[in-house]
Amino acid sequence: MKGAEYHLRGKVLFETTEMQLKADEVDYDQDTGDVEARGHIHFEHFSRREIIDCDRIEYNIETETGKFYEIKGSTPSRIEVRPGLLTTQNPFYFQGKWAERLKDRYILHDGFLTDFLVPRPWWRLRAPSFDVIPGERAIAKNAWFYVGKVPIFYAPAFYKSLEKQPRRSGFLTPNIGNSSRRGKMVGVGYFWAINRSTDLTYRMQYFSERGLAHQADFRAKLNDKTDLDANIYAVADRGQNGGQSAGGYLATVNTKSDLGRGWTARGELNYLSSFAFRQQFTESFHEAIFSETHSAGSLAKHWNTYGLTVVAQRDVSFQSTAEGDQIQVRKLPEVELLTREHAIANLPLWFSLDSSFGLVRRTQPQFQSRQFVERGSISPRITGAFHFLGIGLLPSFGIQETGYGAS
Repeated sequence: MKGAEYHLRGKVLFETTEMQLKADEVDYDQDTGDVEARGHIHFEHFSRREIIDCDRIEYNIETETGKFYEIKGSTPSRIEVRPGLLTTQNPFYFQGKWAERLKDRYILHDGFLTDFLVPRPWWRLRAPSFDVIPGERAIAKNAWFYVGKVPIFYAPAFYKSLEKQPRRSGFLTPNIGNSSRRGKMVGVGYFWAINRSTDLTYRMQYFSERGLAHQADFRAKLNDKTDLDANIYAVADRGQNGGQSAGGYLATVNTKSDLGRGWTARGELNYLSSFAFRQQFTESFHEAIFSETHSAGSLAKHWNTYGLTVVAQRDVSFQSTAEGDQIQVRKLPEVELLTREHAIANLPLWFSLDSSFGLVRRTQPQFQSRQFVERGSISPRITGAFHFLGIGLLPSFGIQETGYGAS
């Protein structure tokens, strides 16, 4: 000790109300608040929850500014907690040649950022410099995005949110490619964070051999009991090499809601303009050969061992890519009543029932039923359970009867 200067050597622990510093050597000036540490440094800031390991520190405990050399560190995400939101405490990791602390931010030089545990992170964002506000965001210039050790794309400027639930509108990363069926491809997109529970994503892609494609995804949390997701994909196709156009669209809507008192409502809409459109523009082999669409809306209640469901449903089976070559079956509405097994008196017998009644319609090439055809179905079943001399016997007997108002 010399005046206001302290020179500490050998497994030093230096601590204030805001931070803790462990090092081999620490020099501290009590008048200026300057701290210089060297060797096996471990730095923790309590309120910011930052953890840093480095070789050397030049730091001022009054202004909380300084420089860190050969730095490795982590900072937690800023999490917005509310009911129904799953959260994690996984931090973001950073590493670089050196970093400078300026009030509320770090300037990280020649390093990378990731949210996977180092030293083998699954992805990294590497750049000559980062402007990092812990828990909020990182801005990089001349950045490369790596998956493993492979560089995937380059960005002259890159914004990375460090918030756990980022909700910022902005343009998406452009994409380019080439296809033997669609030609050269280039696409752009925009994400619109309408509010904390609603967003819209729009993507536009140009195919040099086919035309312009549009895709829109809408998501909404209407309240704590109701969700809504909607998607539409459409292509204004001019036909490959001047051939017949396969343009069309696919629209899907999914929604669910808890209405209270045991009632739930669900809806699923799948509308495909033509099977030829799906075969030409799907990205999945399964979708290319799957020739059906199913749409349904239901209102259901379950209590004790009973269940009551009211359903409206539309099923379409495409027989070929020819226009109109499809079979449509519609239920509007159908009421279903079921009960799980009920014991019959004190006997080793249980009774269950599935039943339904609805109005259906079938449409196909060269045939169409009347608008509403009655259809009723009932399926009672009795199941037993008998045990004798270590042998178990579970017989079951049921009847299924279906009736139509027309055939």
